[in-house]
Amino acid sequence: MDLRMLETFVAVAEEGGFTRAAVRLHLVQSSVSASVASLERQLGFRLFDRRTRSVQLTAEGRSFLESARAAVDAFNRAREDAAKLGGGVAGTVAVGVLVIPDMLGVARAVTTLHAQHPGIDIIVRTATNGSEGLLGDIVAGDLDLSFVVLPLPFAHPPEIVFEPLVAGRYLLCCGRSHPWAGRTDDIPVEEFDGVDFVEFPHGFSTRRATDERFAHTQVRRRTHVEVAHLELVATYIAAGTGVGFVTENLVQASDALVPLTASWIDLRWSIAIARRRGRRVSGAASTFLDVVRENSRAAIATGTGLTPG
Repeated sequence: MDLRMLETFVAVAEEGGFTRAAVRLHLVQSSVSASVASLERQLGFRLFDRRTRSVQLTAEGRSFLESARAAVDAFNRAREDAAKLGGGVAGTVAVGVLVIPDMLGVARAVTTLHAQHPGIDIIVRTATNGSEGLLGDIVAGDLDLSFVVLPLPFAHPPEIVFEPLVAGRYLLCCGRSHPWAGRTDDIPVEEFDGVDFVEFPHGFSTRRATDERFAHTQVRRRTHVEVAHLELVATYIAAGTGVGFVTENLVQASDALVPLTASWIDLRWSIAIARRRGRRVSGAASTFLDVVRENSRAAIATGTGLTPG
């Protein structure tokens, strides 16, 4: 039994199959299957039930997984300690990101980190179902960390802890061709009845907060366009398609968006780093977090409406 066998077993368990594990480990599937089979022979029991369409851990496999992870983590810690003695930090960090403007300069953080620590590799991933998918990947062990927008529109897994980085406001705005473009008054809730909105789809935190606020009124707004990207929301609003909510920093940076006042609705957000409770943060991940925190402080200092999370 060697470390590579344990790493392969953990990868198959976390990825839920031999094919995905092979991709993760940069191996051919036959090598992954052979490694797991060899480990099973040495242990004297089956780790996976291969009779179902998906690969499932046996009871023995579930029990062994905790010990295997601990052994792999212990080796990685020893490797990191040795790297520090040699003057460097090494390792791979899998980071989840949302399809939103890069307000924290994550791309810049990755570039800076690579220049300062060539031994650190950053794998950036997205999820088709947004924050919910990213948090699920953290629980499954596919991601070490992930950026998420709070508040979440769903109950998050109890295994997840959050570190808020920056916070801000959503501003109600319209395009310069919109009938409300010249308004400087505080628009009352009654005037929103039947007004066209550009919005995020259901499942996004902004949409949920907007729906909840309007639910306490007798007003029925009209969702004219739904788009799943903040910059597209801003683009449609600027074109005069309807009114909607955009982050304050985007409104400040655009000549095509006109901020409106509606004091009866106040929407706020924050960007946080999510990780799994109790899981050791590797030296590489800790170094990445230090760069992200520094970028967050720099973003707040620019005066574009961002505040500490």
